[in-house]
Amino acid sequence: MFQKGYTKTYSADTHAFPNAQIGYAPLVGSASIPDAALRYLGLTWREVEPQEGLFAWDTIEEHYNLHNLRKQGIHLVLRFLCDLPSGKAHLDIPSWLYQKTNDGVWYDTVYGKGYSPNYANPLFLAAHHSVITALAAHFDDGF
Repeated sequence: MFQKGYTKTYSADTHAFPNAQIGYAPLVGSASIPDAALRYLGLTWREVEPQEGLFAWDTIEEHYNLHNLRKQGIHLVLRFLCDLPSGKAHLDIPSWLYQKTNDGVWYDTVYGKGYSPNYANPLFLAAHHSVITALAAHFDDGF
């Protein structure tokens, strides 16, 4: 039991966790926390696979300066997005997938606008498995 009024002060220790802000990772391009060893990168499916079976790795690597992040030893929290609400109606899945499935829901709510695909559609699930496999293979060597 602690005594009433007992205070324990802990000193900083970065030995186990060089970025103790796990759960809060600044965006990849953020300069607000330049020494953060962990960064957040959200990629939409539309960005990753604009054409069926063709992945935009070079564009992604260049746009987010990933080569430089690897050199710095930065680690990524990668979030793969199929539906990210915004201020205007849009697709976060590729057009080719929308044309094949076209059974989701367009929405306009206080939270935002966008298109929510039918996550139970067998064509969606097969394509999703394929793109996740490709993402894993691409980022396997770094981050």
